[in-house]
Order: sequence, then C-alpha cells, then structure tokens
Amino acid sequence: MTSMTGPITTVRELGTSLRARRRGLGLTQHEVAQQARVTRQWLVRLEHGHHSAELGLVLDVARALGVAIEFRPLPEQVPGEVDLDQVLDELT
Repeated sequence: MTSMTGPITTVRELGTSLRARRRGLGLTQHEVAQQARVTRQWLVRLEHGHHSAELGLVLDVARALGVAIEFRPLPEQVPGEVDLDQVLDELT
C-alpha cells in the first residue's frame, strides 16, 4: 500500500492513498461521493486508479477527505538505484 505521506507518482498510488484515507476516517464511498458531489461509481474508478479522472473532481474528493495535493520536485535517485520500500509496497 502506498504511504499517505510519501510521493504519489501514479494514478494508482493516488487512488490507493485516497481509499486508505477514506477507510482511515471510517467513511463509506457513498458518504465521500456525496460530499464531493461525484457518483459512487466515479469514486470507485478513482480509487482503482482509472486514468481519465477529471482533475477538478479529484481535488473535490481530496478536499472532502481533508487532504491537499502538493506540488513538489521528485526526489532524485541515482540511476540504477532501487527503492526497496516502494517495490515491496507495490507487491502488497
């Protein structure tokens, strides 16, 4: 599972993080969808990493969950360097 505080670089990681946040708050998909003014089906697709989610609606969902999406440079990695934590997270 993707860390809630680590960098998010894929749509799948974003969806996984939003789902983890929703579950951590004890909210249902229906409750979050209603607050963000999206359909539950749309939220399901977002949580599963669907690639065509409208950015404005993604921000509405993030706001409904009390989180912000931060813009910052990616951490630099040495070519060939592997982040083992990331690899293990992707396998689980």
